[in-house]
Amino acid sequence: MQRSRVFYVFPLSLLVTGHALAADLVEKSDHAHRARTSGAKKAAPQPDANAVRAEKLEVHAHRPATVASSATKSDTPLIETAQSVTVVSRNEMDVRGVLSLNQAVRYTAGITPDLRSGGEGTRYDQFALRGFTVPTFLDGLKLQDSPTGYATAQTDTSRLERVEILKGPASALYGQSSPGGLVALSSKLPTDQKFYGGVNTTGGMFDLYRVDADVGGYATKDGMVRYRLYGTVNGQHSQMSKTGSRRFSISPSFTFGGNGPTTLTLLGNYQYDPENGTYGGEPLVGSLRPASYGYLPRNFYDGDVPFEKFNRRQGGITYIFNHRFNDNWSFTSRGRYDDIKTIYRSVYNNGYYTSNDMLSRSAFGTNEHTHNLAFDSQFKGHVRTGPLRHTMMFGFDYMQQSASEEGFYGSAPDLNVLHPDYHMAIPAMNPYLHYQTDSHQIGMYAQDEMRWKGLVVTGSLRNDWYRSQQNEYIYHTTSHENPRQITWRASACSYP
Repeated sequence: MQRSRVFYVFPLSLLVTGHALAADLVEKSDHAHRARTSGAKKAAPQPDANAVRAEKLEVHAHRPATVASSATKSDTPLIETAQSVTVVSRNEMDVRGVLSLNQAVRYTAGITPDLRSGGEGTRYDQFALRGFTVPTFLDGLKLQDSPTGYATAQTDTSRLERVEILKGPASALYGQSSPGGLVALSSKLPTDQKFYGGVNTTGGMFDLYRVDADVGGYATKDGMVRYRLYGTVNGQHSQMSKTGSRRFSISPSFTFGGNGPTTLTLLGNYQYDPENGTYGGEPLVGSLRPASYGYLPRNFYDGDVPFEKFNRRQGGITYIFNHRFNDNWSFTSRGRYDDIKTIYRSVYNNGYYTSNDMLSRSAFGTNEHTHNLAFDSQFKGHVRTGPLRHTMMFGFDYMQQSASEEGFYGSAPDLNVLHPDYHMAIPAMNPYLHYQTDSHQIGMYAQDEMRWKGLVVTGSLRNDWYRSQQNEYIYHTTSHENPRQITWRASACSYP
């Protein structure tokens, strides 16, 4: 008697960001029947009424990140890292439609996003990690904030390949940091493909428009020189009436050396934000508490249209040099120069009324300009001492900043909240701050990751030297700082 064919389908479990897998239906049939039908070459095949047609099913997804470099400055698997690290990949940012760094880290445990006006103030990436504000690193180098924080760079997420959120202290490798941790950004760089490219367009609420373009490939036939060029044009109105944001950004990059032992990558970026929302808000009475007239509208704006200004220009150039001496030892050096200039003017409410419907206001302005240098170089190697396997690293980093600021403050006419006039004459402001700050920081560090079977013990040691001088030209004062600090850490973890 002929046996019927039986098929087994094995269930395939996939994570949302799982790896691309292919599941084929498996057919099991009687060997005797298979031999008999293969031997009958001249006879026409007879359909089997009990047979089920086999189909091929392919499921495409993406593997979750298994390696992070922010915790150890090396490609250590997450399972061997004793510190909590969350990785947000480029694929995840694309799937979620991320438009800012706040949105990229929003679903990370321990993150409190959008600290300014519930997301209204978008000109800076303001969020907290484990209750602390944390520094941001781009391509392994710190993005240095200005002394007062106005000339601070903002990295458009269209430039990013991945985001790592390192939780907990990390000063033993990075120097002055935060107890909450840090955020490490990685730029898009040329890849090992002959040609690739694409254009994405996005539209949304508040007249959101966005066009992102990305193109790259081999500049030479053998791929020894590769290029990549990407940029964005975007803008939208904000929740507050009369305000909005616009941005233009372009980033060219070249990699020399292909897949050889020595490579050099040059990456540039220029970003211009002619306007970027407002820093205003609403008074307590009229928003959370009712006023005599009731409540203010949700899109209430407390500023002045022709006076409002936030203009930021930022540019930078980065190099990343890698050299492999052999299979065990390598050298990496990277550096970046940033130039950031911000012009800011705003009229804002003082939080109280001078009469039932007249809101008290003041005016503020600042012109700030920073020049930043950052370098980080390190030797990495693998050695064995008996049963122990060591991953060793010795590094040196340097940061320098020159920052200047002129600050202004003044009064502004009260605003009738029931019949607002957003084109009033704002009196000239008086200077209250004018300074020049120069700072330098040098750090030397070492790290040893020791492995024995499933046990990983990591030790890090660092020494920092810092000095700064600030000259204040209105009050004719000078201040100096010259601290130094030794930082260390030790950790251990085990895995199956």
